[in-house]
Amino acid sequence: MRLINTARILALIELTRRLHQAYEHAYDKQAAEWLLPQNPGQVFPPIDLDKLKGLIQDRLNYGDCAEFVASLINKAAELSKGKNPAVSTDIMGLFEKIRSQPNGGIVFAPPHPRVAGGGGTTEGYYRDGSVNIRITPLGYFADNPRGAYSIPFRYGLNGLHEVIHGAGQNEKYLESDLLEAAKKLEPNAGYYDWNQALKKHCLAPNQR
Repeated sequence: MRLINTARILALIELTRRLHQAYEHAYDKQAAEWLLPQNPGQVFPPIDLDKLKGLIQDRLNYGDCAEFVASLINKAAELSKGKNPAVSTDIMGLFEKIRSQPNGGIVFAPPHPRVAGGGGTTEGYYRDGSVNIRITPLGYFADNPRGAYSIPFRYGLNGLHEVIHGAGQNEKYLESDLLEAAKKLEPNAGYYDWNQALKKHCLAPNQR
């Protein structure tokens, strides 16, 4: 009986190993399809971290964007009641801090299959150097070249959005944390998504 149980355990371990390999293979294939699209009519403009940083700075330079973002982060920290103070309200400084995380960093990759996120995702902790941001590559179809116009604005806003998530010292600020902060700052705005507030303050009306 003991031999039978041992055999079952070994079989279960082997099955788990094979399922994990299959999952990794499927995800790697998905990532390759995102970064190297198979549709020849789809165009993905070149992007790198320095360019992304510049596009985020462009958003901060618009109107009162920088001031609003600082207020939003400070309000999220305040609402945490000491549990999750802000690392900083300096977005460019945060960008470099996250970029240099030894076990994290910033990459261009499709959304992680286990984490919800359209424009990107932020995960990890500063305490172990694992804060990481994934920015979804953006493209357009060649038969609609006007689609290229919005990409720099979208990259800038998406990057800013994710860096704000990464402003929490002990853990990322959640969507719910930032929505509550935005509502406290502008109680009559009727926000149901804090990204509405970010667009309002960081994008011109014709770019939203």
